Amino acid sequence: MVLQYVLNHSGNLVVKLVQILLAVQTPHLVNLNEDPLMSECLLYYLKDGLTKVGQPSNSEIQPDIQLSGAHIINHHCTFANRDGATRYDVM
Repeated sequence: MVLQYVLNHSGNLVVKLVQILLAVQTPHLVNLNEDPLMSECLLYYLKDGLTKVGQPSNSEIQPDIQLSGAHIINHHCTFANRDGATRYDVM
């Protein structure tokens, strides 16, 4: 009875809760920053198969996750997400 009341009166809350639960189950990267207010503001989900990470470039092949910074190169790393396991290779 209480659960039904919550479902009937908190539609947006339920949708947000489902989104959070899905995020926990999906491999992802979270940004970190020296400023605590800027940390954990961005989520980068890793797709099934290969996810390429790097700086955007003029080449035809663009990274799936585009980052910028002094130490980020064009083809920075690749994440392999297969069969419930995720690993990365540094370029």
